[in-house]
Amino acid sequence: MELRFYYLNPNNKMIYFDLLPYELLEVLLSWFSPVELLQSRESLESYYRFAGILTSEEFWIRRWKTDISSIIDPVLPNVQYRDVIQTISSIKNIDSRLIYSAVHGYDITLQQTLKSFDENKLAILGAAKVLANNKGHIKIADLITAYSEPLRTKYNILHVKN
Repeated sequence: MELRFYYLNPNNKMIYFDLLPYELLEVLLSWFSPVELLQSRESLESYYRFAGILTSEEFWIRRWKTDISSIIDPVLPNVQYRDVIQTISSIKNIDSRLIYSAVHGYDITLQQTLKSFDENKLAILGAAKVLANNKGHIKIADLITAYSEPLRTKYNILHVKN
């Protein structure tokens, strides 16, 4: 992903980010998802103020603690962050992502994957309920509703009438 920086004033080559304090630039980067951050990194590093943040070990440790694991401390945060995010992003099977996160002690990625797992499960359960209702299997539909209710409550998902 390539980012473009536009000048506020072409005469003095000032861009919007020049107006922000250093601390706000780091907050701005916190809004990037892990994948977006890695995809945009090269473009971001072309701007000297972001380059200072992205070469900071403290920045990558903070990102590690919010995106990957609050349990395991990285030895090389910059490199390990990239490797873990690339690995998790490449694992398409949710079960495999769960196992990978659990085995490596990555509690944050595990929680995100569990939420995704539950949401996928809810979608499948919703489809099964609709099919059961359409075939007249009311008791089956009621069983599916009872099973899915704790997941709906856990994630505050409203019921959709079918």
